[in-house]
Amino acid sequence: PTPEPTPDPTPEPTPEPTPAPTPTPLASGGGVEEHADAVVVGGGLAGLTAALTLLDRGARVILLEKEPYAGGNSQWASSGINGVDPLSDASTGDSVAAFREDCEKSSKGAGAGAATGATLESSISFDAPPAPESVEHIPALTEGSVETLEWFKTRVGVDLSLVGQLGGHSHARTHRPASGMAGSVLVTSVQKACEKYATSGFFVMKKRARATEIVLGADGAVRGVRWSPVTKTNAAFPNVTDVHDDVTVLNAAVAPAVILATGGFAADGSGPDSLLRAHAPASASFATTNTKGTTGDGHKMALSLGAAAVDMDNVQIHPTGFVDPKDPTAKTKTLAAEILRGAGGLLLTRDGRRFADELGTRDYVSGRMLAEARAEAEAGGEPMHEGLSLEFALVLNEKAAAEAEKHVALYVSKGLLFKLEGVARVASWLKRELGGARVANAAARAHRGKRTVEAALRDTLRAYDAAAAASANGNGTSVVPCPLTNKTNFNGAPFLSERSSPERLATFSGETFYVGRVTPVTHYTMGGVRVDGDGRVVRNKARAAKTGQSVVPGLFAAGELIGGVHGKNRLGGNALTECAVFGRRAGAAVPLPGQARDPSKPTDEEESSVDVRTEYTIDDDVVSDKEPEDVSLRNEDVADGEPPDARRATVTRAELAKHASETDCWVALYGEVYDFTDFLEDHPAGAEAITRFAGTDGTKGFDAVHSPGMLEEFEALGTLVD
Repeated sequence: PTPEPTPDPTPEPTPEPTPAPTPTPLASGGGVEEHADAVVVGGGLAGLTAALTLLDRGARVILLEKEPYAGGNSQWASSGINGVDPLSDASTGDSVAAFREDCEKSSKGAGAGAATGATLESSISFDAPPAPESVEHIPALTEGSVETLEWFKTRVGVDLSLVGQLGGHSHARTHRPASGMAGSVLVTSVQKACEKYATSGFFVMKKRARATEIVLGADGAVRGVRWSPVTKTNAAFPNVTDVHDDVTVLNAAVAPAVILATGGFAADGSGPDSLLRAHAPASASFATTNTKGTTGDGHKMALSLGAAAVDMDNVQIHPTGFVDPKDPTAKTKTLAAEILRGAGGLLLTRDGRRFADELGTRDYVSGRMLAEARAEAEAGGEPMHEGLSLEFALVLNEKAAAEAEKHVALYVSKGLLFKLEGVARVASWLKRELGGARVANAAARAHRGKRTVEAALRDTLRAYDAAAAASANGNGTSVVPCPLTNKTNFNGAPFLSERSSPERLATFSGETFYVGRVTPVTHYTMGGVRVDGDGRVVRNKARAAKTGQSVVPGLFAAGELIGGVHGKNRLGGNALTECAVFGRRAGAAVPLPGQARDPSKPTDEEESSVDVRTEYTIDDDVVSDKEPEDVSLRNEDVADGEPPDARRATVTRAELAKHASETDCWVALYGEVYDFTDFLEDHPAGAEAITRFAGTDGTKGFDAVHSPGMLEEFEALGTLVD
């Protein structure tokens, strides 16, 4: 028989390829994941500038902001942004080298040390120079200011035509717009530039979205950010700290790069994880100018990953926070912008004495204030930090007020500055508001003797005018300093009529003054997370040794969050410069996988679009789109045959006046009527800043702070008519 054929061996089964491990989802609790090339945490000027730089490079960007509005503390920076302009500064002699020298001098903190031994009642020494890592980024700040100033003018289209000189600067280099406040205008302009990318999906801004964790992969590199929605707990929504996070829902913004731009921690004065109390406890006893959300969120997330920290104990005490007579003990105060002193405003003790060069560095002026308060306490007067011990008077004449017109109008409208006619009324105000006749220290007694506060104040102003005249009459090669304070810049002088004889000056009362109460306040945190020249977050030595990585791959930082820029003291106007210079630097350093399109500018569709895709985690509406129920808007007569959409709604003043409450708030601005009811809770300055104009024409008050361009995101109900 034929043998059976040997069967072929059964082939071994081909093993299935091992699937790539599925990344662990970052979101939880029903949260959603969204993907981008980069995530920016923080919607102040640093975050917005970084975002716009990325967008211009072709990146897809998600921006997370825990407040219901963008801007952070940047929007309140009103004095201006520092920068060297080679064209306009050629005649003034300013240069990058001069700017750098001013920053380096300020960074030593020696201004206050020479006067008082220390700015705060602490062991901090202001005699030793700062460590190298404390000032390693000053060259980048000053050199970068040149192209950043030009970038704002050409790329963003901001008017920065006014220039002033602030304390500690050797030249006038602080630029501000002719209309609106500097920080507000810069923030709004950059935000609008970002939002032009929104319709194509390249830019998404999520408001009321609190970042809670930066997620790293097994390789130590960034994978993205977890964030939780911020939920309202009451109808009034003054600040994010009055709400709670829905921690059961964690969303995720997934990206290989994260830029932290969460600001400082000057309002983080309480709680078990307070950075102020941990690093600068003396500063926690002062009120602050920062919004309540300035709690060092980015610091805490970065430090938890092993980031290196620089100078966390260097906290700036600004000399002039306004004391609101309606709420003098408020822990959050409005900053009296430094431009008020730059324009010629004087600082006086409660009994009318000058005690400092008003244009000295902030640590110097604050130090002189503390020295005055300490001397009074030692003489048996009010103890430090009690009563009026740390209150002083800010006094401007008409010339100084005209130089800072926008600011003065704003502060007068807020009830923080008051217009008074004549020296006698200023003296009466000092006695009534500040207890001017009760100052106890030896300097006060020597100055006033048996004279009245009015007579002593008049002598103070005479002496200042004499010092200004002596300086102006120098020999041309040197400046004669004020014999009391060594001041050499006398903007605003004279305070008394220079054409009056000494005899007439004794009774002259025709001068106009603007006066306000001010006090030292916690304002800025110079220290922070350490970054390299590209804005990459540097690991501390222990974590670097453990991981073999000198930086956290994919993690960047910019703005007040970073250290190494100011040393022991920041110059006025450098905050906005820092935000923009280092925001742009971080945005330019993020590696991108490729260009999805022409990155040089938005598409035509984006450029022309008015539909801005700004996402909110809750309560998306900013302005109500419902028709008013109780008022019928009428149309102006139009020519026969004109299309219906050419008809323009109008609102009479009588109709406007009916909408004058928190639940129904209409305001007329520049001849148009707007319904701001649903925006009240989102307004950065609080609802009251809008409701006080409810049912009326608020153009004058609005114009003191903002520019008309800020209204572009709101749709007018109609034109105001009589």
